[in-house]
Parts: sequence; C-alpha cells; structure tokens
Amino acid sequence: MNPGNPWVQAAKISTVTTFDSDKKHVTYLLQQIEQRDLALPDFQRDFVWKPGETRELVRSVMQSFPAGTILLMQGGAKHFKPRSFAQAPDLSGKEPTYLALDGQQRLTSLSLAFSGRGDYLYFLNIGELIEGFDIDEAVEVWHKTRVKVWATIEGQAKDLALPLSRLMDYANWKDEVIEVRYDTLTTDERKELKRQLNEIERDWITPVIQYQFPVTTLGSETSLDAVCTIFETLNRTGVKLSVFDLLVARGYAQGVELRALNEEVRVSFGLLDEFEIDPYYILQVVATWVKGNPTRSTVLRLNVKEDIEPSWREAARFLHESLKMLQTECGILSKKYLPYRTMLLTLAAAWREIDAATGPEVGARRGKLRRWFWCATFAQRYETQANTRTQNDVPDLRKWLAGAGSAPEVTKAGELRSFRQISSNTQALYSAALALSLRNHPLDFHVGQPLTPSRIATDQIDDHHVFPQAFLPADMAKQVKDCVLNRTLIDKVTNIRISAKSPSVYLADMDTALGADTLAAILRSHSLPADIDGPLFKDDYDNFLTWREANLRAQIIEVTGWPSPDAETVFAASAESVGQE
Repeated sequence: MNPGNPWVQAAKISTVTTFDSDKKHVTYLLQQIEQRDLALPDFQRDFVWKPGETRELVRSVMQSFPAGTILLMQGGAKHFKPRSFAQAPDLSGKEPTYLALDGQQRLTSLSLAFSGRGDYLYFLNIGELIEGFDIDEAVEVWHKTRVKVWATIEGQAKDLALPLSRLMDYANWKDEVIEVRYDTLTTDERKELKRQLNEIERDWITPVIQYQFPVTTLGSETSLDAVCTIFETLNRTGVKLSVFDLLVARGYAQGVELRALNEEVRVSFGLLDEFEIDPYYILQVVATWVKGNPTRSTVLRLNVKEDIEPSWREAARFLHESLKMLQTECGILSKKYLPYRTMLLTLAAAWREIDAATGPEVGARRGKLRRWFWCATFAQRYETQANTRTQNDVPDLRKWLAGAGSAPEVTKAGELRSFRQISSNTQALYSAALALSLRNHPLDFHVGQPLTPSRIATDQIDDHHVFPQAFLPADMAKQVKDCVLNRTLIDKVTNIRISAKSPSVYLADMDTALGADTLAAILRSHSLPADIDGPLFKDDYDNFLTWREANLRAQIIEVTGWPSPDAETVFAASAESVGQE
C-alpha cells in the first residue's frame, strides 16, 4: 500500500474501509469493460476528454510511461446505480463486479481507442515509424468520416497503418497485410517487411499488452461516508464532483433517485433553468430549514431520505416563486439583472410564510419581502459572508413576515452611494439600478412595445449607452462614461442606428418615426428625461447624470421605504467622486 495515495489517506477516515493495492494489465481492465464486469457509478460525470487527449494517453501507454492510478470498488453496484462506460456494451441489467471510482476518463479513452467505437478512430502509422518518425507523430486520430483509404485492409496494407482496434489482433493483421502485398514484393522484400513488422510488435505493440495500471480496490463494506470523502480528496484539482453529485451517491444507497427528483422539478419550475439555478441551491434551502444554515459542511450532513427528499420539491418551488416575484414585480427580467444570486436562499427559505398565508395577507407579506429584497440589495448586505447572512436573516425575516417580530434593521435606514461610481464592474448595484427601471416593463425604442424576458432574448436587447461613448469627450474618464446612469436597455437595431450620434440627433430621428408622444412615453418608461428642454435633448451630459441620479434615488427610497437623505450630501459625494477621476 502506498501511504502517499490520496484515497489511502481518505480511506483511513473510516474504520470500516478496507482496500487492496496491486497492478492490473490494461488489457484485463478493457476486457472487464467489454464483459460488463467493470462499470461506472451513475453519478459520475460524462466522458469529456477530447481526441487529442486520448491520443496523448495512447502514446504514453505505448512508451510505458506512468499514467496515474485507478480506484475501483468491489461490489459497488450494491450501493450505487451502475452504468456502462461511454459507447461500451450496455449493462442490460447485469450487475458489474467492480465500479471505477477514479480513472473514468483514462479507461474510457483507452476503451474507445482500442475498440474502434465512437466518432474518432485511432491508428499507429507503422510506415512512418519505419521511416524514422517519432511515436508522437505516428499515433494518429481521424474522424470516422475522414478515414477513407485506411478503412480497408488494402489501404492499411499500402500505408502500413494499423487501426488500434486491431492492436490486440496484431498477428492476424500482420499476416493479412503481407498477403495483400504478397504479389507486389520480391522474396527479399517480403522477408524485410516481415522483419520490420516484427520489430514494431516488439517495440510498440507488446508494451501495450504488457502495460499495467496501479489499481487500488476498495472492499464492498466501505462506508458511503468514506467513499464520498475519497471523492472529495481525489477531486481537489481538476473538475470537482459537486456536493449534489456526492449526495446523489448517498441517495442511491437510501433508495432516493436525487437526480431524477432534480429533473422533475426543473420541468415543473421552468425559472430554475431560465436563471441557471444549480441544484446545490435547493440543497442549501433545505439545509437552512433543517439545520439552520446553508454552509457546505451542513449540506453534506443532510440525510437524503429523511431531510432532503421530503423537502426537495417545496424548496425548488419556493426558489421558483421567489424568482417569479423578482421577474414580474422587481424588474429582474433575466439572470443578468439578478444583483445577488445568494439572496435567493434567504428569499426561498422565508417563502414558507407567504405560502402559509391566505387572502389579503398574501399580498401584505409579498410586499414586505419585496421591500426587504430592495433594502438588502442597496445596502449591499450580501456582498460578503452570504451564508452567514442567510443564517441570520431567515429567522428574523420569517417572524416579520408572519407579524410576530419587528422589521429587520436593514429595512429601517440605508446609505445611498453615488451612482456615478457604479459601472458594470460593480455588478450587483449596477444590475439593481437597471432592474428598478425594468419594474414596469419599459417600452422598447424600436416599436414602442413593453420589454419582456422573451423579447429581451429574441430581439437582442441589452443595456447600452444613452450618451454614446464616441460622442462624449475623449478625455472624460471611462468610468464616468460607462456608469449605470448612462445606461438603459436598447435593442440591437436601434443601438446600431444610434452609433456615435448625439442624443439630440438620434432622438430627432425617433421623433420623426414614432411621433413626439410615443417617444416621450418611451423615455419616461426608461426613467429618462423626456422634456425637450431637458438635458437629454440638449446634449448636456453633466446635468443628465444629475437628473438621472435624483430620479434613481427617488426610486430607491420608494422601494426601500428608507427615510430621504439630505440631497446636498448625496450630490456633494457625487461631485467629489467625479472630481477624483
């Protein structure tokens, strides 16, 4: 046993973990895959290696270079749902003797390369080796649609190109090649070809047949906790297994198909996919209910059968309902404008109080939750320590929603920053400021119709400059040009037409096309100054920023309920920040 192996170190965690370490021929492992005696646990990620990576591994094996260690589990199918390797024979109900816990990508690569399955075919260009080319060049990979002449034994014989799918059958392939070329060669040439092919067998074929992987095999009695810990240890570099993956593994042993549960709720609650909500968030909501906080370690301590399964659908539904409220009532029309994704945990965990209400109380509680969302957002409460914020906020928020507690401190007062400093680099406040103007679905600049999530996607509507950068002075600080006050949602066609024109010019064009009343309605819907004597029509950028900041401040006060601060203080800070650019 090698004490330096990470899985050996991890296995020591459990007193019920036993394992053996030995070496197994690669040919034996591939044969086990073919015979369905070696498979994968269902929660393993899919095969992701590219053809070039497989070719590198084949070359390493041919040169007898080390290629890592394989971790197997005997009797693993009794604990985890098994599935076959990519493109390998389907299990069709057969229970494999071993499951590969580590080494999936390498074993799948070699299985594909030496079986001839998949979209790519691998060859050893023996002709190039004989001419003195390096093995790095002689191992070739081609898409199956481009194999052409090498698809037949005649073409293979002509160029001496060995399909790796016939490497284990090299002796017969060699005889077939000599037979195909027999009539074109003299007796001496046949002897020389046979000698060369025998040398290739000695130097490059036999090393593959003799190649061995160090294999550590866990006993069937290995605890699931130990297996999950081993996975975490193995995946500290590269692509990690997620917490969800680990709990899928635990769930299988408890008779819970967690992956199937996740697929079901994503069909039922479409906003989870629309906003790309990871299933880990559902687990965190459950952990907040059951254990009081959403930390990773807490989630890993959840019992899949007793804790997760009973609450899974409800947690997913409350995440969906929270997103629906944000999208329809708070202007978060797409995932881009969600200020703090981590706030979703608090919203969903507190949604139980809204779900429990009836009649007018439902609207009252939703109003409170919306107000808390805006207050916490503009207070930047979830900028750091999000898990701790959720742990602390959920109990107080639920009491307040239910009328059993006082309003959270964040709802009572807040400091308004100057938005002349907020650009896309300050993503949360930038998104929140744009969402404020999206609350009432403003009209688009192209045809004057309300913006919706679907129209934003189909019409390529994005946030663009109101005063084009090219129109503003070249020596003006980039942050001042790009600040959120100079941004609104504009469709691609309109933005191209605006180009570098001044507002007065492009607004005049719009006025001609749409009419003054429609244009004014569009501008007001975007919280832009619509007065023809105002700063937008006069191309007055500084006063435009002042107007827009005052308008934004008024909207923030409206949605948060915070007391109005001294305007002079706010704008003094604003002017000071601009002066420092």
